[in-house]
Amino acid sequence: VNQPKRQPGELPKPSVVDTFTDTMGKVFTPKERVQQRQIAHYLKRLSVALQEQDDLEGWKSAKDAADACVALFGRERTNELRETLGYTARNVLDVAIELGYTDE
Repeated sequence: VNQPKRQPGELPKPSVVDTFTDTMGKVFTPKERVQQRQIAHYLKRLSVALQEQDDLEGWKSAKDAADACVALFGRERTNELRETLGYTARNVLDVAIELGYTDE
């Protein structure tokens, strides 16, 4: 099935199977399992979107990405983005570490 084209970094939409499973899971499984399913599917979609950073022209380094943010958003909005990215990226890295990720 052809998925509609997404912008780089845009989260993929849940698949029909995921949506059906989630819907049925809400009916037949405990609340905790529904929450776990939502978290796991979110992280799976997020990992797909994050992998696309290598496809963005002009992003050769973290400095290139930071310079692009300052140029487009200005200093104040970039400072807000910095705080949000730092907090959320740290959470995602913590999950990766819990799953066994190492820098080695």
